[in-house]
Amino acid sequence: MLSRRTFIKSALATNVALLARPSQALQQVLTGSEEIPLLVFADEHSAHSKHFISNVAERKSNIDLDIGQHFDLLREFCKESPMGQISGLTRDSDFFALEQIAKDFGFYTQYSATHHYSGNMLTHEVSSSKDSAELITSSLKNAKEQWPQWLANHMRVLPRGNAQLVTQKTQISLANTDQHDFLVSWSLSPNKNK
Repeated sequence: MLSRRTFIKSALATNVALLARPSQALQQVLTGSEEIPLLVFADEHSAHSKHFISNVAERKSNIDLDIGQHFDLLREFCKESPMGQISGLTRDSDFFALEQIAKDFGFYTQYSATHHYSGNMLTHEVSSSKDSAELITSSLKNAKEQWPQWLANHMRVLPRGNAQLVTQKTQISLANTDQHDFLVSWSLSPNKNK
């Protein structure tokens, strides 16, 4: 009988082989007063992800790489930076694959949010610690069309550590909501209470 872990790893490997070749931008930077190592992923096919990654400090992008090629980079980062932070603005399937690999190294989701356009409405659904969920949700709402830039500029304020997640949702009406992707922003870090 397969263990749950073996099943997930097998399913993940199979699904990765079936994934379309998403173009990714990624970068590793040391910024902020705490100098926490940071690894950032963004889907280069999405205009919002491009806007996000262009606002992250010290850009060093690798473009046109299959997400499967990032697995070794992610594993290396987790080994070398056990107290680091991994963030991104990607498709949900990419987030799922990266999240599963990071869990093997003790990195867990501390923040995630879906960003969905429908008609002239933009919906942000934020899952985060109780203390920060309302602040992040209202900040994304106030940022309006510039929400990817807000995320890029505030990755360091995203929660870290072990906290119970709550979900908050906000909707805003925008004039231009043509052809936007369904994206997930997220942040992974090690649990502090280990």
